[in-house]
Amino acid sequence: MNKKKGQIDFRKLTYVCGFLGSTIIIVCTLITVFHFKDSNGESYSFLNQFISELGQTGISTSATVFNTGLKIGGAFLALFMLGLGLYLKSKFTYFTAAIGALSMIGAILVGVFPMNINFNIHSKVALLFFRGGLITILLFTLYVIFSKQNKLPKLIIIPGIVTILAVISFLCLHSLLNPQHTPILGPLINRPVFYPQSFLEWIVFFSMFLWIGSVSLCLFINNPKKNKH
Repeated sequence: MNKKKGQIDFRKLTYVCGFLGSTIIIVCTLITVFHFKDSNGESYSFLNQFISELGQTGISTSATVFNTGLKIGGAFLALFMLGLGLYLKSKFTYFTAAIGALSMIGAILVGVFPMNINFNIHSKVALLFFRGGLITILLFTLYVIFSKQNKLPKLIIIPGIVTILAVISFLCLHSLLNPQHTPILGPLINRPVFYPQSFLEWIVFFSMFLWIGSVSLCLFINNPKKNKH
């Protein structure tokens, strides 16, 4: 049965915004990585540099590309979160979607406030993204586990758990390795060849997009209304 004229298709809105937002951020990030040169002329390393270092204006060669990608891609992902909550259609998912949209606003603001311009605000909005993203994916995963819905397959629990463990590891490792309570995303003075905190941040980055991409793909290929026939 076709949707009424003017009625929003939240399933389509969700997966379109999920694909667009993820693609924009990942592509802009990788472009910035490959063009990156720090103040010493060194190339970027996934092993010991934070993601936010890519957005440092005046230092990162393609900082504008990275920051613009976060702003545009983050806006699409905020719509992705809202669309997912509205598509699943319950008070629980509406609440979860609101948290998800707020976390993606944090991603947008990371692009507005580069770490070398206003580190205090930058670190707060970055943690809003990470912590909000953790809560969002945890709640959506719990919903899929315990609800009787048929709009998302149970397999989506797997990338959800992977992402949850990655974010928890990232946030908890800082407390274990930094008893002096230094900023979680603070610049390194003596940069080691391998820094677990920054490397874990990249694991979180890709695992979050694995979850978003998995949800978007499931919504793209699975139409519950067609499956009923």
